[in-house]
Amino acid sequence: MPQVGKLHKVLDCEVEYEQEVNRLYVIRSIGCSTTTTQTLFIDGKQLTPVDSTYAPMRATDNNRWGPLDLKDCFLVIPPKYKFKVVGSPGEKVVIDGEVHLYSPGEAVETDLMTRFSNQHLKYLSVAKLSKSLGADVAWKKDQEILIGSVTPPTNEKYTFNHLIGVKFSNMSVTDGAVGVRLKLDGVPLDILGTGAGRKGIDAMAIPWPPTDTTQQQPIMLDKQPIVVEPDHTLEVCAVNTSGADISPPAGTSIVIDAVLVYVKERVK
Repeated sequence: MPQVGKLHKVLDCEVEYEQEVNRLYVIRSIGCSTTTTQTLFIDGKQLTPVDSTYAPMRATDNNRWGPLDLKDCFLVIPPKYKFKVVGSPGEKVVIDGEVHLYSPGEAVETDLMTRFSNQHLKYLSVAKLSKSLGADVAWKKDQEILIGSVTPPTNEKYTFNHLIGVKFSNMSVTDGAVGVRLKLDGVPLDILGTGAGRKGIDAMAIPWPPTDTTQQQPIMLDKQPIVVEPDHTLEVCAVNTSGADISPPAGTSIVIDAVLVYVKERVK
């Protein structure tokens, strides 16, 4: 068995690296220095995209998420393979995990090489959705708004089992004021009426980003994963549950943004 050391390195974007002949990286988490998307490529294959709004370089009081935990979709860089972060020159990406150190003639573990061979077919990706209501348009009491939707193509399926977050511009949000509803092929994964409570996941529980003053332990979807099969659709909606109309400041528009990290998997 190889010796295993700690991996925690900062990579420069748009710089090509090459793994050493007797070393291997297992990347468990990844973070980014900029709000602009940066994408890791290993052996020329596109993998997980990141930006600092949902995968910052480190957890801080302004973003409790910290670097993106890759969970079962960890990434492997075997000996002698090249890798690169494609994006903005001058920006940085942090990778964290393990370094495997091999003796001369020692082979890479089979399970790691299997993951390396298949990682471009199954990795974490992100959906960013946005909806503007229009200048001076009020959000009516009980009105449900479609923020956006995601539909995997015929050869892919998406599993939403990671972070989810929402943010609002030109309006304030309080406990019980807004619910976020997820619908699979138009069917709410939620109650249908209001007899059992307000509709949706309370927006205060899933702020984007979570901070020390909003939500230090944001809700995730890991315990209630949503599998979206090819050509099926996940809708992300928001409903005004405040009991009154919500109006933006004069001359502005209410804007609702959502982010969801998911497993992107190629299927036959």
